[in-house]
Amino acid sequence: MNPTPPPLPESQIQIQIQPQLQPTPQPGMTAAAAQEPSTLLGRLLRNPQSLVSDEDAAIPPRLFLLGIVGTLVYGLVVASFSGGMQWWAAPLKLTLGLLLSVLLCTPSLFVFAALAGAQLQPRQLVNLLGGLLGLSGLLLVSLGPVAWVFSQSTQSAAFMGTIHWVFWFVSVGFGLRLVGRGLRLLGARSGGAFGVWAIIFLLVTLQMATTVRPLLGQSEVLLSAEKKSFLTHWGDTINPPDAKR
Repeated sequence: MNPTPPPLPESQIQIQIQPQLQPTPQPGMTAAAAQEPSTLLGRLLRNPQSLVSDEDAAIPPRLFLLGIVGTLVYGLVVASFSGGMQWWAAPLKLTLGLLLSVLLCTPSLFVFAALAGAQLQPRQLVNLLGGLLGLSGLLLVSLGPVAWVFSQSTQSAAFMGTIHWVFWFVSVGFGLRLVGRGLRLLGARSGGAFGVWAIIFLLVTLQMATTVRPLLGQSEVLLSAEKKSFLTHWGDTINPPDAKR
């Protein structure tokens, strides 16, 4: 029978602490790439440039869907100001107006991108437009609760129109910034040509919103038959013709 060894003194007992496990990057992946967000929303918010040249065919439809859903949700916030027919008309008109604005401005984006020196392929163009819609829709949803508070605390259509336009410019502005950065990644030498296109796109969205009016207030018609520029319409909203008499 083997004798039992004597216990070691406490001073000689060593406690080993296991180091914290760190995620191991996949083969061929840099440490920076391992820390990039993997979800679509994470990439759209934290690293939207990574979507520009992504060849995953499922990404553009998801980005477009995100933009459509976000605009529909914000349209409900717009409709909450007056209710009635606007509950379904405002979301529908806002979403269709945005999609039509993007469609109308797509050929000019391709031309202005070429003028800037960007090597823009059709897939990359679709990714950029999807990123514009997706990020804009996501920001509109995030600003919706704030707009709803104002819509429930005022009866001024001019004031609410100002709030909605401010939120619209903020949301679309970040979407346009995504497109501009994407073009620089594709070789654009300057941002002047894209800046011109961005202004054109914003003007088109302003006129499109005027075309599909009314969006705020009660109305018996779905679309107004009267032709107006957005400047004239905004002037009439702030200072109605009846108030001038």
